[in-house]
Amino acid sequence: MKKLIFTRWTLMRFIRLIAGITAITFAVLEGQPLLGVAGLFLSIIAVFNMQPCFSGACTVPSPKQKK
Repeated sequence: MKKLIFTRWTLMRFIRLIAGITAITFAVLEGQPLLGVAGLFLSIIAVFNMQPCFSGACTVPSPKQKK
């Protein structure tokens, strides 16, 4: 678990973490709980390095070859 959190930090992972922390901050300042949930979601995705399509459902099927 420690290795998952502290390794392979990419630019996109940093952007997700910064966006999540910013959303949580604005949610607390403005009293917007839904924005806080979205910020928490983004932060968790960044910390645990989950991809938006981690289930593989976003792949495009390869075209069938004609014989």
